[in-house]
Amino acid sequence: MPMAPRSILITNITLRTRTGTEVMTAELAFALAARGHHVAIYSPRIGDLAMRVMAHGIPVTDRVETLTSPPDIIHGHHNTPLAVAMVRFPATPAIFVCHDVATPYDEPIIAPRIGAYIAVDQGSAARLLTQGVEAAQLHLIPNAVDLDRFICRTNFAATPRTALAVTKARAPWLPAVREACATAGIALTEVGPGVNRSVDDLPARMRDADIVFGWARSAIEAAATGASVILCSEYGFGGLLTTAIAERYPEGQLGRQILPMAVTPASISDAILRYDPVDTARVATIVRQKLSLDDMTTRYEAIYDQVLAAPAESASTGLATFLERTFPRFDLPSDLHHDALSLDARLIRLDAWLDRRTRLEQLPVPDLPFDNMSPALGLLHTGWADPEAWGVWTIAPVATIDLPIAHLNAWDGNLVLRCNHYFPAGDEQDRLRPVEIRAAGRLLARLSFLRRDYGRSESIIHRLAIPDSLWRGQSGALRLAFHILAPQSPLDAGEGDDPRRLGLALESISGP
Repeated sequence: MPMAPRSILITNITLRTRTGTEVMTAELAFALAARGHHVAIYSPRIGDLAMRVMAHGIPVTDRVETLTSPPDIIHGHHNTPLAVAMVRFPATPAIFVCHDVATPYDEPIIAPRIGAYIAVDQGSAARLLTQGVEAAQLHLIPNAVDLDRFICRTNFAATPRTALAVTKARAPWLPAVREACATAGIALTEVGPGVNRSVDDLPARMRDADIVFGWARSAIEAAATGASVILCSEYGFGGLLTTAIAERYPEGQLGRQILPMAVTPASISDAILRYDPVDTARVATIVRQKLSLDDMTTRYEAIYDQVLAAPAESASTGLATFLERTFPRFDLPSDLHHDALSLDARLIRLDAWLDRRTRLEQLPVPDLPFDNMSPALGLLHTGWADPEAWGVWTIAPVATIDLPIAHLNAWDGNLVLRCNHYFPAGDEQDRLRPVEIRAAGRLLARLSFLRRDYGRSESIIHRLAIPDSLWRGQSGALRLAFHILAPQSPLDAGEGDDPRRLGLALESISGP
């Protein structure tokens, strides 16, 4: 039965070019409007794409005060514009869609008014769970393809002669692709932000290419046109997209944001040699059956109905917490700026959990190492350096971490911290370094680090019991704050050129 017409406000951080979320926002708006819904878009940064959307009769604004009529529901892409829309319409329920495991804009706002959280793949699902979303509120809706635009070819080349590389903002894999294509005698065309070349005829270009190199949305769009897809991203190499992979989506490497192999000329060449027009045609059929824009729109309509049927929530605590975290802390501007720049390094690896599970709902509660390949890096909030092979340094007087309530439940509130503290080598009088751990304004523990322990190869183990009142019966995450009472940089200590104010060296947090 068709859904009753709704007024829907979609938010997206930008609507200027043709990145993944921008295209998805426009296509979803068109699809919802075609079904009789009243759709508007709020985006703080608008440009050519916004003009095209408005030309189709859908209002787009970058000024929230111009939105005068409360919508029935807010469809939120990206947390900052969603927060603005939620403040503008304090009685309107919302949903939040996470598109990425890396960007800070895809961190969820945990608030009662958000009735559903949607992940577009397994990586973003893991991020949402890790950052406090309840499993009962989580839905997995993969990105879809507008089958009317991405038309499938009827002829599949026996031997590949042409290729198209579709880049995102960063494309470190391009040199390997260029070398492999040159070796194979394949003519390569490059498009996308990574090569500063946006195009309006991407569906036709994909349909004309025998092979498309790309990832995520670009990969499924190319597959829908009948191109043979080789999965390449800045986070790894997924090989040739075969029927076995397509049938499992969003499970498997097409639904992950961390890929198992490195992109090399040899791995690209091997994938090219595995080109199979028969299998490529089968992949196109699977993608077009599973990932149509029409089906995706129907699923979102069902979620809108579900959220609107639930009792109205108006609590603003979660929204206030998000805004507090988002606004700059001017006492530590350089450290916070560094944190923003290093979010990519800390968050992109959340999906590593999914290598050790059979299905999303069976995710274990693992220990939390903080080396540079750990899925737990997404829990780090402010005051941390880029991770290293052993773990991560604090680089501010206060460093915070969001510890999932699920872990506290599994560990009955008892934590084991493996950590140490920086001592400047030249100051032998510096014998003791304390670190206070606080949560919800309470002092939980004061850790003491002795110079005699600093040279030990193994980490120092500290045990911490979290009071039941802070976590039992709660949901989401508990924010722990490490107060570093004497951070100092190696540069200031005269033993190097590292300007970071090093304090706690955190290796892991685990259960008893």
